[in-house]
Amino acid sequence: MLLATLLPMGLATLIGLLFLYPYGGTHVGVPPQYQPFVTGQAQIVDGTVTSITTQACPDSGTANQGGAAGQCQRAAVSVTSGPDTGKQVTIDVGGVTGTPLLATGERITLARTTADGVVYSFNDVARGPALIVFALLFAAVVIAVARWKGLAALVGIAVAVAIVLLFLIPALLAGRSPVLVGLVASSAILFAVLYLAHGRTAQTSTALLGTLLGLGISAALSAIAVAATHISGLSGEDAAALQVATKSVPVSGLLLCGFLIGALGVLNDVTVTQASAVWTMAETDPTATPRQLFALGMRIGRDHIASAVYTLVLAYAGSALPIMLLFTLSQQSLGTVLTSDQVAVELIRSLVGAIALVLSVPITTAVAAAVVRSTSALRRPGAHRG
Repeated sequence: MLLATLLPMGLATLIGLLFLYPYGGTHVGVPPQYQPFVTGQAQIVDGTVTSITTQACPDSGTANQGGAAGQCQRAAVSVTSGPDTGKQVTIDVGGVTGTPLLATGERITLARTTADGVVYSFNDVARGPALIVFALLFAAVVIAVARWKGLAALVGIAVAVAIVLLFLIPALLAGRSPVLVGLVASSAILFAVLYLAHGRTAQTSTALLGTLLGLGISAALSAIAVAATHISGLSGEDAAALQVATKSVPVSGLLLCGFLIGALGVLNDVTVTQASAVWTMAETDPTATPRQLFALGMRIGRDHIASAVYTLVLAYAGSALPIMLLFTLSQQSLGTVLTSDQVAVELIRSLVGAIALVLSVPITTAVAAAVVRSTSALRRPGAHRG
């Protein structure tokens, strides 16, 4: 049953990858703000702050966030990469809300432009070293606790990132259907990640089937929700800028694609847990019938649903705090806040994900209860291992 169902899905995913991949490259224009980097007139280089002086901003009414009113910074920076490595340059920082305060010895990135002679300007703080440390710490903890499975999971993450960078983004920029691209990319990620992290067993295949079915539910509900609520997604600055830059990437379709990718993690979590629970109970009580295994599995599933649902809500509430504060300052009603495009997008994302998650629990549990008692599943080597 599993093989007959998953083989066509896997074949469809492979065909989708081959059919939707933009072999001719992307076909969208480069937004004006990024054109200098594409044409070679600008590049990002590294630098280290060697000294800082504080001075009044050109417009005394502006202030650097966190600094004294009307105060800006002039920093001497030693260029540490690019064609001018070792050169000392001077940059002005501040006067714009959100620009960080710099400190002597801090590593930063500079924008080197050549349109009107060589000019250096502040780009951002260099966060690479800190991010690498945390990434290595994350990998070390995962491998230390989960061992070989943890290592396999990290390889799965690398494969997922490769699919997003090498297929999903180029296909979207080439004007392919965001919904189809999202479905194909999500399916490819699931096939790779689940089998890499959990092995090629009946238990893994059961979790994969449950996740794919939940993904299909999420796609259908997302399309209905976007059409019914008429959300545009243009309230966000990034989506609006993308719409201006290119007409080949529909923002509404991009919303649907984002819903699908965002639903993968939570769906995968609940389906793997349910399949593992049913397999463990089948080993503990070899006499339990599929109906009994389903009933026992749903006890665990209901607890998982309860925790996952409020996790989704709290995660959204945490990420939406700035928006909520802005709406509160404007003294708008709660109904107006919740139905605004910017908030409604996140609400729909959370609600659709929660519905797909809830429905995937009984689906996966039912499939697992049926498969675990089949002769082929019980005889397969490693079928009972998580």
